[in-house]
Amino acid sequence: MKKNLLKSLLVLSVALSIFGCNSDKKNEPKKNKTTALTSVAKIAWAASALENPQVKVFNEFGEPITNAKVLVGMAPEVPFQGNLFLSDSSGAALISKEWKVAAPVSIEADGYVRLTLLNQQPGDITVRLTPLHLPQAVELTGEVTQLPINNGDKLVDFGLVMPALGRSDLLNFNINSVISPYSDVLTIAGQQNAIPTNLSLPAQKENFIFNLSVAKPVYRMKVSTLGPKRFYVASGRFVFKTVIEEVRKGVPFYQQLNSFMISGGSVRDVTLVNETTHLDIPGNELQFNETLQVNSTLGNEDEITLLIAASLVADTMIP
Repeated sequence: MKKNLLKSLLVLSVALSIFGCNSDKKNEPKKNKTTALTSVAKIAWAASALENPQVKVFNEFGEPITNAKVLVGMAPEVPFQGNLFLSDSSGAALISKEWKVAAPVSIEADGYVRLTLLNQQPGDITVRLTPLHLPQAVELTGEVTQLPINNGDKLVDFGLVMPALGRSDLLNFNINSVISPYSDVLTIAGQQNAIPTNLSLPAQKENFIFNLSVAKPVYRMKVSTLGPKRFYVASGRFVFKTVIEEVRKGVPFYQQLNSFMISGGSVRDVTLVNETTHLDIPGNELQFNETLQVNSTLGNEDEITLLIAASLVADTMIP
């Protein structure tokens, strides 16, 4: 009896299921093919958004890049149709599940160097794009302010403006990012002296055989790319007589870094959009009070050892 009852219930259940399906089809409103496909696409996209691989595209400061083009494969429609994607406002490009085999992934965006990652397995990828170098460098200029000028102390107060360094910059370090290869002319006691353009020397009076004035308050920093940048000013002092004598002998400034006593500085973020951008930077917001003892290796006669103590601030190294 129980077995017969169970069979009856199963048969009734199947019949209801079949009836329900048929009923839905009969009552479903008629749609044209375009509407039906659009609805299905929206449902499929919403349901599978978290399961699809994503390529996230950021700039050097970790900010999202919108409308970056992401190509999975060697060419459009290879290895599958619709293999070109765009990043949204969060920098993420949602990749189709059709990506099933290892393939190169190319990312490009206006104003940035195109990047290609070879032999990538399907999955999430995060990249940072490098800005394109401009055919003609733009310039950041201004003054380093609020330095503790003390006339007649035989020390010259200075501010040295430089770009903040990323981790990749340390692997390909360029001394020109610290000491500009470009020069301004500083006239002292009637003699012209070449001074790096990124050095700011506020007006001050010192003694060099006789009293004289030193003034090169405006710094100039050449920059090869536009967009958001972070700059750092190292403020400090150097012995006026020692450095000026070396400059007159033609000794390059980068060989005189040991004469620079760094005591503090400041950090500023700025977005470069024009050929010239003016930015005054105070030199007293950071104070350095600690001394680090380090051991360096001996270099050859034609080599220079450069040691820089730096702090990691928002993914950039601040000397």
